Amino acid sequence: MGKLDFRNQLILGVVILMAGFVCATVTKIAVCANIGWIIYGLLFVIHPVWPENARNPRVALYMRLAGVIIVLRGLVARFGV
Repeated sequence: MGKLDFRNQLILGVVILMAGFVCATVTKIAVCANIGWIIYGLLFVIHPVWPENARNPRVALYMRLAGVIIVLRGLVARFGV
């Protein structure tokens, strides 16, 4: 498997989110949705990617910060409660 580009990582993240929401709906365990958000955020913290037309050299930092914000949302939000 090759390296993920921005488009493929977004699609993978949406698939992970959908799997978390489906798991939460089927099992009636709301934490599954939060775990989906946390995994999605960790994708951008561990492997920050950005669109090819972004020319700013600090974009990797911004993408990691966005990943941290998504992880925090997954930790703080209470879905299904």
